[in-house]
Amino acid sequence: MEATAVVTPKPDTPEPKSALALQNDLYARASVERNSGHAAEALALYKQLIAQFPGSALVESAYVQRMRLLARMHDSRAAAEAQRYINRFPDGFARTEAQALLNSP
Repeated sequence: MEATAVVTPKPDTPEPKSALALQNDLYARASVERNSGHAAEALALYKQLIAQFPGSALVESAYVQRMRLLARMHDSRAAAEAQRYINRFPDGFARTEAQALLNSP
């Protein structure tokens, strides 16, 4: 007679998310908030992405989206955000846009 092993199923626990998944989720949530007209929430989520994952490939885009949102809101912080972007990404894809924002009255 052969012994049969009893396998106890594990409880349904979600797999922990990878850092990449967390970054993508933050950026996606920020974009949804931005597209829904919730600028303050979007700004906070982009800022959280930048702070939590400073080396992420999405950080440059998060800076740009923050800069654009602040400029669209005519918020005085837009120029400072443009300067932060230029300091961090001197050859970045939105360099011309950031420079124009800094040079506007």
